[in-house]
Amino acid sequence: MEWLKDCSDALVAMAEIYGLVQILDLQQGKFYSVKSDPSLERVMSGEKSLQEQLAALLAMATVRGSHQEVAEFIDLSTLANRLHSTKRISLVVQVLDKGWYRLDFIRMGEKNPVSQVIFAIENITSQKEHEGLMQQTVDLLAECYSAIYYVNVIDHSVQPVRMNDIAKHVVFSQTQKLTPRALMKTYIDSYVHPDDAADMMKVANLDYLQQRLTKEPYVVQLYRTRQNGIDTYFRLKIMKLAQRPILVCAFENIDKETREKNKAAHEREQYNMLINGLSREYSSVWYIDATLNLVSLVRSNTKSVTTKRVLEGVKEVSYEMAIQNYIDKYVVPEDRKRLYHQTSIAELLKHIPHDGVYRIDYARTNLDGKRCHFQACYARDVSIKGTPCFIAGFRDVQSMFMAEQLKQQELAEARQVAEAANAAKTNFLFNMSHDIRTPMNAIMGFRDLLEKHQNDAERCRHYLTKIKEASKVLLSIINNVLEMARIEKGILALENEVFNTYDFAETIYSVVEELMKANQLVFSCEVNVQHKYFYGDTTKLREVFLNILSNACKYTAPGGSVQLLCEELPGDKAGWGIIRTTISDTGIGMSEDFLPHVFDEFSRENNTTSTKIEGTGLGMSIVKKLVNFMDGTIEVTSKKGKGTTFVVSIPHRFAKEKQGTGKQQDEPVLASLARISILLAEDNEINAEIAMTLLQEAGMRIERAENGKQCVELLVAAPADTYDLILMDVQMPQMNGYEAARAIRALPDAKKAGIPILAMTANAFAEDRQEAFAAGMNGHIAKPIEMPVLLRSIVALLDISS
Repeated sequence: MEWLKDCSDALVAMAEIYGLVQILDLQQGKFYSVKSDPSLERVMSGEKSLQEQLAALLAMATVRGSHQEVAEFIDLSTLANRLHSTKRISLVVQVLDKGWYRLDFIRMGEKNPVSQVIFAIENITSQKEHEGLMQQTVDLLAECYSAIYYVNVIDHSVQPVRMNDIAKHVVFSQTQKLTPRALMKTYIDSYVHPDDAADMMKVANLDYLQQRLTKEPYVVQLYRTRQNGIDTYFRLKIMKLAQRPILVCAFENIDKETREKNKAAHEREQYNMLINGLSREYSSVWYIDATLNLVSLVRSNTKSVTTKRVLEGVKEVSYEMAIQNYIDKYVVPEDRKRLYHQTSIAELLKHIPHDGVYRIDYARTNLDGKRCHFQACYARDVSIKGTPCFIAGFRDVQSMFMAEQLKQQELAEARQVAEAANAAKTNFLFNMSHDIRTPMNAIMGFRDLLEKHQNDAERCRHYLTKIKEASKVLLSIINNVLEMARIEKGILALENEVFNTYDFAETIYSVVEELMKANQLVFSCEVNVQHKYFYGDTTKLREVFLNILSNACKYTAPGGSVQLLCEELPGDKAGWGIIRTTISDTGIGMSEDFLPHVFDEFSRENNTTSTKIEGTGLGMSIVKKLVNFMDGTIEVTSKKGKGTTFVVSIPHRFAKEKQGTGKQQDEPVLASLARISILLAEDNEINAEIAMTLLQEAGMRIERAENGKQCVELLVAAPADTYDLILMDVQMPQMNGYEAARAIRALPDAKKAGIPILAMTANAFAEDRQEAFAAGMNGHIAKPIEMPVLLRSIVALLDISS
């Protein structure tokens, strides 16, 4: 029995845990009692064999109601084999009326075959009851949680208790022992939102959890999963079992709950924003319970003494009473009846749909007696209880009302201006129709007479003179309309060139002198300036003065007079002077009513039909805009039947003679044009025929191209020195004149690339001239062509080129 002494300490320790401890000697068929239960001694005594005694001892023990597993477990004939490769085998049994027990066979020593075995019985009824309670708890939790795990904090093992499909995927994808860290990493990588991954991985650290659980009853971690782009909210709750090294980890889907909370929070935020926004815009904000007829002041933001007095009445009263008191005391009498009706709860419910807004304008009288315009704004909502309610804001809109009144007044004035402008344009179209038809009738009539009297040279000369005069009138009408269009589009540009004041005045005088003589008028021109040379745009200056002088000539009867006086006044800054030009006539004058409209577009005091004087009503409007464009002023005084005086004052910078003047060239010798070869680019058949005939009569050779592309091709294909000059139209098909000029200047043949090019086009304005030069052309003349101008331009270009 030496072996028994060697394990006495272990047996004593076992006796502290187990209720029965016996040593079985399998070779001798005997047992030795280490610890015994008095109630069991009677069963284990007698002449029965060891096997029979064990069977008697466990006759009432069952596993899941069956005795078979108990009989197999205590079968001593197979016990040695069952303990051959293990130290211990166990079986949990239920004994009728006694509770739950665990049976253990523990081998003694390492020798085989096994000869001595410890048989021990432990009462685990309280443990099983605890496990039953735990299972009931788990079953209850399972109704709320989608996955539950037990985690052993000692060996870091994990036991799934409840699993949904996601939990099963995570668990079954593990190839090694289940650990909290491995399971959490798989779950995070497959399902958890990236923004929540780090926090979730933190709760997989058991040391971190145990440290927190010493201070907190449980640990909660909120997170989101993401599948197919859809986020779902979850809650992980971790708690420790009492007196056991086990953590319970429960996963709960809180998506619906979270979204409802987020929605409620968002609605609260919107409500607060609404109230704050209303408070900034409205002097007071009321909350009205439509079901209970209650009102409360939500917010007030006012310095008005009257509004503060009003709000004192919005306390501990019904809404209907509060609004009625307000209307009775402060709203103007003419608005009260309407406001009683519009602000009643019944009317508000009727007229304001869900999420709708209802605005009511009215006037009130302040405590200081001043009347001001107010606005009430009602917004419908639903209370927490689901009943209808309103948010009402009240604000002073006096400034808005005044601004709206001013706006309406401005709109009315703008409408009147527009209607007046339309009326003026309508009148202009009527007058224009007559003005255009008058010279056209002359041209067509004299052409018919010319055809009938071709053999009468004197008559033919007379008819041709009349046709020429009518053509000039028609051209003047067209130029005025186009000039006005350019001004309105804002495409004017100033050309600052040096001019001689005396020469400029002489030019003006020479232009109108014959016209004045033809109308039997006395015309005088006087210049009185200290500086002879100035910078300015002579083209626009000439247009201004010729327009005024033309009108003076047209509206002054034979025997009358027209005077032009040019004077220099001091300028506003050093190096500048003001040229004041006064033009007076003794004509028919203008009425005082018409004077304010003298510079309006399309305006004439008398139309062409009534006065027999041709005009478009645009000349003076053009003059006014040109003077303004040159930073000048124009004034007019007139008296009906006495005459009219215009005073034009324009600032100019002083200049010196050497900066811009030169000697006049002698009149070119037109005979030098004989045998000159010209390439004409012109797409219009009539224009081409006229130009070719006139140039051929001057002794020149002409070849025509129908468009810019053909012009370039003819020049490239022709031998050197075939053409001396190109006359280039601008608006042509396939390739316009500007494009053709650029193509010619880019030719590899330097001589052909340098051929003089003269733009001959209906694009007649200063900017058209600038664009022609920018394209590489050498000169520009406007259609309709005046032959002397064309011939002088050709001679000048050829002289320059030579």
